[in-house]
Amino acid sequence: MDLLLQILANGLLLGGLYALMALGLALVWGVLNIVNLAHGSFIMLGGYASYYLFTLLGVDPFATLPITALALFALGYALQRGVLNLVIRGPMFNTLLITFGLDVVLAYLAQFWFSADFRAINPAYAGDHFTPGNFRVDDGFAAVPPIVDHHNKVLHLRSGGRRSQRRISMPQIRNPSSVKF
Repeated sequence: MDLLLQILANGLLLGGLYALMALGLALVWGVLNIVNLAHGSFIMLGGYASYYLFTLLGVDPFATLPITALALFALGYALQRGVLNLVIRGPMFNTLLITFGLDVVLAYLAQFWFSADFRAINPAYAGDHFTPGNFRVDDGFAAVPPIVDHHNKVLHLRSGGRRSQRRISMPQIRNPSSVKF
């Protein structure tokens, strides 16, 4: 029974992490009407950036998050301006093909540059945990549900309680330079 509780706790916490990733994908789809199939590759690049900032420079993994977010924002912005804006007015199939191609290119470049070896970030507090009952919850994973909840509430309030796409008319989506944030 203890093992089942541990598996359920780990599954809920990992599911919260997946929900946070899906929230970013849904935000891009809802606002820009682009299904970004390269979303996972950008998350992977963020992981590698945090890993190398930790191993090479000794920066705490949580402190690398703003640095990594800014670097990947710049990369995403450049790809949006240089690649995606060229096909955004076309059929949705074109954006799917472009983002799928970006996903493949980013995944293979990452495998070429970083190899497929297993890596882990092990700061001093990596093993810290608390034990509510008969199962263990790692401190790092315990922060995920409140972060997901906070991001959900912020996005809900920013959209006025409605879907974001309703606030942006279709002509603005087809002409990205006219969208005002």
